[in-house]
Amino acid sequence: MKKYLEKFWNLSSTLKDSSEKQLTVTLKEEQVYIYELSLPMMPAKEIKEAVGWELPYHIPLVEGTYYYDYTQLKKNDGIQLVKVVAVPKEIIEQLEEAAKEQGLLLVAVNVEGYETLNLLPNAKTRLRMPRNKLYKCGTVLALGLSAFLFLGSYGYKAIQVENLHKLEAKLQAMSVLGERYEKQQKLLQRSSLLEKALAKYEKERIVWSSLLPILGECVPKECWLTYVKQREENNFVELQGRAVNIVQVQKLIENFKATSKFTNIKLLETVETKDKLLEFKILLRVRGRMQ
Repeated sequence: MKKYLEKFWNLSSTLKDSSEKQLTVTLKEEQVYIYELSLPMMPAKEIKEAVGWELPYHIPLVEGTYYYDYTQLKKNDGIQLVKVVAVPKEIIEQLEEAAKEQGLLLVAVNVEGYETLNLLPNAKTRLRMPRNKLYKCGTVLALGLSAFLFLGSYGYKAIQVENLHKLEAKLQAMSVLGERYEKQQKLLQRSSLLEKALAKYEKERIVWSSLLPILGECVPKECWLTYVKQREENNFVELQGRAVNIVQVQKLIENFKATSKFTNIKLLETVETKDKLLEFKILLRVRGRMQ
């Protein structure tokens, strides 16, 4: 990390009326996580909290182990697009330690292409303000405070109404995020069930393109297969057909045994038809997997 910082030393500058050098570091895109979020319209002050709720579902980091910043991109049909950049806390801590060893104050951590964002926590409090500006700000602050106290009694009701609207907007945003989370969970559950079903089917299914030619070779001349079905039991196949007589059925069973491709061969039933043919039903199990 120290070697990485060496190219930034020349970019550090001393602010006017400040004796401490201040450093800004720009990271590359591959060192951070960048994501675009679609959020419902809400007050600007509520966006940060909404981003904090939504971000853990989109980056591979545990909540509380990263810093982030965001910027609004565009708004359309009640939805606003927000660009979010997140970085592991470990990187920020290493940057601060390396800067401190060089006698520098780290005041900003940006990303290439997103220089307006600052991933450094409490970045504003790190900047030192010159004394003359500090005095001016103090004077303005005192005047503003006096005006605020003077007008406070008249604006109390308006502030209460505004806070109520903010609370309603926040609850609405949380409701939308909750519904979106429930939908994502249902989709993940359905996807998991489908994967399990496909895996079971792939394991148990019989490859008919390999099985049917073997069945055809086993059928004697005066015997026919009319129905072939895979049962739910693993690798069991039910066969139905017709034969001139029981001898042909017995030959069929012997042929099945001779192939060594089948096991558990059972003659389930035989029925004589009106045209003096013999209908039969056989159950057998395919040995292993046919490819």
